[in-house]
Formats: sequence, C-alpha cells, structure tokens
Amino acid sequence: MTATTKLTDADVKASVPQDMGKSKMPKRRDLMLLLAEVVDSPTTPAVPLTTIAKINALLGRVGRAKPKKVKEASRSRRWADAASDAAAALDRLLEVQQEYSDWKDNLPENLQQSSLGQKLEDVCGIDIESAKQAADEAESADLPVGFGRD
Repeated sequence: MTATTKLTDADVKASVPQDMGKSKMPKRRDLMLLLAEVVDSPTTPAVPLTTIAKINALLGRVGRAKPKKVKEASRSRRWADAASDAAAALDRLLEVQQEYSDWKDNLPENLQQSSLGQKLEDVCGIDIESAKQAADEAESADLPVGFGRD
C-alpha cells in the first residue's frame, strides 16, 4: 500500500490492535506504530487528514475539544473582590508598619538621628489608616445593579 492509496475503514480497522479501545488510551508510541502501518512508510512526510480522522474515530475521539470560554465576573463581583483584596493588603501593611514602629521605638539613641532612624521615621509616617478607611468604604459601598433594578 502506498501513501497515495485510498484507505478503507477495513484497512484502518485491520491495522488497529484489538486491545486498543475506548477504555484504554493508546500511548504515543502505539499511535506512531499504527500510523507507520497505515501509511506504509514511517518516513512519509505527511499523513492524509482522512487517515487521521479515521484513526481518531476508531479511538473514540469525535473532534477537537474547544477550550471553554471563561466568563468574566460581573462588575459588582470584581469590585467586591478588589475592595476586599485592598482591605486585606492594607491590614497587612498596617501590621508591618507597626513592626517598623516598634523597631524605631527600641532603636538606641545614637542611631535615632542616623539614616536608619530617618528611614524608620519615614515608614512610620505613611498614612495607611486613611487608605484603609477608603478601602473599607469601597467594600461596603451600595453598588448600582442597573437595568432599572436600582
């Protein structure tokens, strides 16, 4: 049989091992051997699409699986998630800022006027509380539903 010979279903079925069914997925090596038998030469550069379609049909594969489209979350859900994430991040920032404040308070007197003391002062001077209040306000906001349902 040459690569240009038309294959019938019987030719393909005769080439498929009997234990290769829907319950057992064949390995790549098995498929390559199957293709080599069907096409006549393992060095053939291309396998006809009809042959591949017949082999896929025998293996129980109907067609290419299309990737599912991921539905984007609603605007209100994204708002709530972002506000919650921001509030949680600001809580963590406040905790770390408190650690810096404790470090600054326990700093020896000779280092309080050094660049280390100045940097600790700068970190402790950042107003995270107002940002936290804004995040809390965003989290508890009454969002519009739209479409006349407000």
